[in-house]
Amino acid sequence: MAWADIDDVAAHMRVTQDARMETALEEAEDWAARKRPDLDRYTWQGPAIRKAVCIMAGLIYREGSSPQGIPGYDTDNGGFTDSTAYYRCLDLLGSRKPVAR
Repeated sequence: MAWADIDDVAAHMRVTQDARMETALEEAEDWAARKRPDLDRYTWQGPAIRKAVCIMAGLIYREGSSPQGIPGYDTDNGGFTDSTAYYRCLDLLGSRKPVAR
């Protein structure tokens, strides 16, 4: 099982599943794997990782449906801007900060 599945993304976005959502989920999981190469995507990592992948999949999905091709992300609690949603994904993912060598 991957970090998230299509049912998780559909429930997070509160929409029905479609082919674009599957593509967005694949891209979101690839993004998360690049950000955290130390984690195995087929091993359960907890609800924070799942939430990060779902948020990123939502951003990617909405990017394809926006007239300008720019992602939008809203929630019932007043919404996130695109950048705050992105940074929330990084926070949930536990993205490591760069280290000077």
